[in-house]
Amino acid sequence: MSSIATKTLTSTQSNEALTIDPAGAGNLIISANNVSVSSAGLVTAVDFNSTSDVRLKENVTPLLNAGDAVQQLQGVAFTWKESGEAAYGLIAQEVERVIPALVEEVDDVKRLKYLGLIAFLLESIKELQDRVTALESQGD
Repeated sequence: MSSIATKTLTSTQSNEALTIDPAGAGNLIISANNVSVSSAGLVTAVDFNSTSDVRLKENVTPLLNAGDAVQQLQGVAFTWKESGEAAYGLIAQEVERVIPALVEEVDDVKRLKYLGLIAFLLESIKELQDRVTALESQGD
């Protein structure tokens, strides 16, 4: 069993941070106002809650033509270079061309905000359902 050296920093300043990086393979960064966790491997949780309170949002508008955006995205199967593990997902650079707000770059690596895709998928399904309903009513 390997041991991990842990250093605890306590600060009242909001920009102070605690960084744990055993062996440099992965890291945990905790800051006073934000929590950011990076992992080179699988992160598992029983559940995930994402803040979504309307009181924290402004300029809220419905997504229009979400199906058009979804049509431009391609799901892919791939193998991670580092681990050789098979996986499924999207390519961040391709999503960035269609929905740039869902992609960010950190340390020259593109990251995809997968949770943001839920809104596009939901609205796309609703658009398809409206089309199905319209087609069914034509048959009457």
